[in-house]
Amino acid sequence: MFDSKKTVSYILNEEKEQQAMRRIVWQAQKEQPIFPPKKMIGGQER
Repeated sequence: MFDSKKTVSYILNEEKEQQAMRRIVWQAQKEQPIFPPKKMIGGQER
C-alpha cells in the first residue's frame, strides 16, 4: 500500500537535496563562471 508519511518525507528530502544542489552549483558559478551546471544536475537524474 501507499505510505503517505514516507512519501511526504521523501518529497521533503528531494526538495532539500535540490536546494542544496542549486546552492552548490550557484556557489561554483560564482567562483568559476565557466562551470557547466547542466552536467552536475544531469548526473543527479534518477
